[in-house]
Amino acid sequence: MFAIRNIVLYRDGFKCLACTGKATTVHHTSYNVDILYGKDLEPLVSVCEPCHTAIEFDDDGMKIRDLAVKKERYEMLCRTRNRKDDVSGENA
Repeated sequence: MFAIRNIVLYRDGFKCLACTGKATTVHHTSYNVDILYGKDLEPLVSVCEPCHTAIEFDDDGMKIRDLAVKKERYEMLCRTRNRKDDVSGENA
């Protein structure tokens, strides 16, 4: 698993795909068998620890189990980043 983590971090340039900070962990957007065995790395995304915590835990610090909720939280972080990039002109 450590090798898969490093492959994904390297693939993503050690950049958090949610906020563009330094990525230190890999988030699963799906848990199917091919992903867990490293046959499909596409649903794995590099994220920093604060973004990973925001995806995985609710405001009360409880672990979120619903994958759809986690997906929405990840996408919300990405949308927020994209809006900031648009304002600063980074996407121009």
